[in-house]
Amino acid sequence: TGPATWLSYLSVADLDRAVGQVTSAGGKVLLPPTAVGAYGRVAVVLDPQGAPLGLAGVTASLPAEPAQPPLNRFFWMEHLAKDGPAALAFYKGLAGYESVTTSEHGIDYSVLKRQRSRAGLLQLPPQFEGVQPHWLPYVRVEDPAALAAKALWLGGKGVIEPRADIRNGTLAVVVDPTGAARALQKWPL
Repeated sequence: TGPATWLSYLSVADLDRAVGQVTSAGGKVLLPPTAVGAYGRVAVVLDPQGAPLGLAGVTASLPAEPAQPPLNRFFWMEHLAKDGPAALAFYKGLAGYESVTTSEHGIDYSVLKRQRSRAGLLQLPPQFEGVQPHWLPYVRVEDPAALAAKALWLGGKGVIEPRADIRNGTLAVVVDPTGAARALQKWPL
């Protein structure tokens, strides 16, 4: 087993079909579809590149999404892939996403959309050779540098410190003492 990770969930229209798509594409099922109270069913899988992912077949009505993401809450996800084009094709097929791809610093970045922007996807740069594919959760914060310093004080590690050349200094990535990474992002940029 590797380091701890946050488990991201993707809502799908047909959970059994989605689990079948994962396995037919080379992924694995860690937890088969399981009832979760009045909300529906969930499954936990590894996508074809080994990134853990929760799939949710939600049957209950959920509250409306706020117009702006609340401060100090998770609000964005990024898939860091070994093979960006293959991951993009997989997630477009799995969830019916459309995508818009831009390139910055030689890295292609795709925004996955379904009615609105839902997540980002990029290929892991060569300098992150030892990092396994995963979904990186983003927390909206007011001061990424101050929160990253606090995470270090609490026993975490810094992966990316706020720098002017990365999103104008509005992003920090930290790893907690268990090894789980998260991004701290000032929003709007």
